[in-house]
Amino acid sequence: TGKTTTVVECIHQLVGRGLKVLACAGSNIAVDNMCEKLGHLRIVRIGHPARILPQIVRHSLDSVVRSSDGAEVTKAIREDLNKAYTAMTKLKYSRGASREEKAGVRAEKNSLYSEAKQLRRELRDAEKQAVSRTVANAQVVLATCAGAAGRELR
Repeated sequence: TGKTTTVVECIHQLVGRGLKVLACAGSNIAVDNMCEKLGHLRIVRIGHPARILPQIVRHSLDSVVRSSDGAEVTKAIREDLNKAYTAMTKLKYSRGASREEKAGVRAEKNSLYSEAKQLRRELRDAEKQAVSRTVANAQVVLATCAGAAGRELR
């Protein structure tokens, strides 16, 4: 009946005027249909990747964020975090170790734990920034009505 075509044309007109658009629909299929027809614009499709059509996944928030500049930052932080966790698991004192040795190992583990905690915080912040930049740079953000209430758009 032309509903999607009409909505897509309205979106084109708004984007042509330099506006950003948040378009919502009641179902994932309806959102994906809009996404297919708007493919040449800078689109971000918010929603769980498992519920997005395979041909649309490249527009999903996860996919767009993974290919953004912020992905390198988060990758580096994850690597540092993994190194800290690996170092923590390797720290052990030998049987019959003195109190001083045990205290030294505990202090080093505590230091690594604090470092990991700080890295987790940095990772969370970097991911939030990457998502915010991705959504801000999109011409059109597409989501289901429920997805539009998610934390990505707050």
